Amino acid sequence: LSTEDRASIRKREIGIMYQQQNWIKSLSVQENIAFSGQLIGLEKEEALQKANESLTVVGMDYRTNYVPSELSAGEQQKIGLARALMTNPQVIIADEPTGNLDVKSGQEMMTLLNKLNGEGKTIIMVTHNPEYLKYAGRVVLMLDGRIRREITVTESNADQVQKDISMDLKTFIEAGTQLDDTSLKAPEPLSSVEEMKRKNIFEKISFVISFNLRFLFQILMFLILILLKTLGRVVKPIEKISIRYKNSFAKISRLFDKNLSRKISASINTIDLIEISFKNLWVKKGRTMITIFGMAIGIGFIVFLLSIGYGLERLVIDEITRIEDMKQVDVTPTISSRVLLNEENVKNISNIDGVKEVFPLINLAARVEYEQSSTDVVVYGVQDRYIKESPITVSAGEVFSDENVGVVVNEEFLVTLGVLGEEAIGKELKLDLVLSEVISETDEEEVEVDTSKVYKITGVVDDDNPAVVYVPIFELEEYEIGEFSQLRIVIESEEKILEARKQIESLGLETTSVMDTVSEVENLFTYAKVILSVVGTIALSIAILGMFNTLTVSLLERTREVGLMKTIGMKADEISSLFINESMIMGITGGTLGVLFGLFMGLIVSIILSIFSMGRGGDFILISFLPPVLMISIVVVSTLVGFITGLYPSSRAVKMAPLDALRYE
Repeated sequence: LSTEDRASIRKREIGIMYQQQNWIKSLSVQENIAFSGQLIGLEKEEALQKANESLTVVGMDYRTNYVPSELSAGEQQKIGLARALMTNPQVIIADEPTGNLDVKSGQEMMTLLNKLNGEGKTIIMVTHNPEYLKYAGRVVLMLDGRIRREITVTESNADQVQKDISMDLKTFIEAGTQLDDTSLKAPEPLSSVEEMKRKNIFEKISFVISFNLRFLFQILMFLILILLKTLGRVVKPIEKISIRYKNSFAKISRLFDKNLSRKISASINTIDLIEISFKNLWVKKGRTMITIFGMAIGIGFIVFLLSIGYGLERLVIDEITRIEDMKQVDVTPTISSRVLLNEENVKNISNIDGVKEVFPLINLAARVEYEQSSTDVVVYGVQDRYIKESPITVSAGEVFSDENVGVVVNEEFLVTLGVLGEEAIGKELKLDLVLSEVISETDEEEVEVDTSKVYKITGVVDDDNPAVVYVPIFELEEYEIGEFSQLRIVIESEEKILEARKQIESLGLETTSVMDTVSEVENLFTYAKVILSVVGTIALSIAILGMFNTLTVSLLERTREVGLMKTIGMKADEISSLFINESMIMGITGGTLGVLFGLFMGLIVSIILSIFSMGRGGDFILISFLPPVLMISIVVVSTLVGFITGLYPSSRAVKMAPLDALRYE
């Protein structure tokens, strides 16, 4: 048989009592015994019930919730027998079962073993005490590590045999017929090559597939179980739902445990295995918490740096754009080009696929007189919708319209005149435009065109321009200006911007968009985020080394436990999963705490900066931001790091020989 199949036979057909009792330290007495039942596929509740029955048989049912190490050696010996009886095995191997018991307890133990033997169970008992020979139906004597003689003990010769052995064991052995110990040797194990040949290729493939499905299912069940347990602590009825769903998950997980390769018995429930992993970590909770905290700091440092990078990027982009601006393109004539922004080109651009609206703009210089002040300004001849569709904020009054003809001035213009926004609404100003062609030719004489006009101020806007006065574009039509200074194009969707710009540029015109600035900002911060990630990764690497060290030390401390689990029938993939689960739990917990820690630090920095900003009349500044997808990705990566970190300790645990592990100190 293969190693795995031998383990399957041990966990179902063989119960073992150890001279030096070995326990899973993280489990109670009842849970240690129930563990043997869980290995053969029993539900945890059923296994715990059977464990109580086994404890009752040996008279130790009053110690169920104790940790085995808290009990005396004699009590542990009895509990060891209860564990051996858990799966109702056909064979019980007892190594000095009375070695740690007093005389009375020893006699009780032998009476119990004799009773089990009478019920049909084979008891293979190792002892140095000849007075127990009378209980045996077959006696094999060993000397210096070799089988030397076999005898039959009856009621009539039991006392004499006991006396002869007690006087001189060596003489007694040599007086009998010597056995050929080579005939009693176990068959040589199959070589790895021969064993591989015995397995069908389809069985191997099915095992790999089922193992990976089980691994993915473990992660999902782990997350859902944590959520349900958390809810269960808050609301009692939900706790019952949590138990019901846990049982459902247990049944589903068993489907993944039953791979198609040849098996003798079922495996331990995946959810129960994860629960044991939790308990193993909690035994050394101080060290576990320090390891998780170290990983959380490393990941938190990465999250903090990245959140600052993303936050600054978003802050800058928010300052230079809004959603509507992303769909707008400015069109200007190419320098040194003869292509003009005339009515014909405006019409051509309007017909381009994806172009929703076209707003022309005429840029002129002017002299403005307001009350007793006079200054030079820039005049923009625009439609009212140009202002409404632009990132311009109306701070006072309203934008001009066909019914309410007037002008709109910006705050910078009023600052130049020393006037407040609300005070300017309804006031009049005189504009004297400066035109490149102000002469109208007639047949007889040249007449200078009057470019002066008085307007009422209808609104004040906040924009990024110097002193500007916005005038209705239809007010400039009488001057017969043949070309526009600029066009603002509104595109239907961001997806059509690139194609529309290409077609406009093919007409010999230049296009600019806020997207160009956004791309430059994003490129700049991409480099910054890479640098920040490298710095954070160094911190994470140190945390990973700490976790690797914790797992390795944990393996060394639990070497005897690994030996115990193997001898009672735990399989290689189950032992591997146990250690990998522990590393993944630390990884996912460290990742989650790290994300929260990094975001918290970013919020603290934002609050500190906002205090200074608001003290100077500014607004609250949120300088940190992290996309939800990236947060989830970081937790997933930290879980993957935990998985990878646990591979080496788990592989070492799998390779350990059971007996060598049990002898480890």
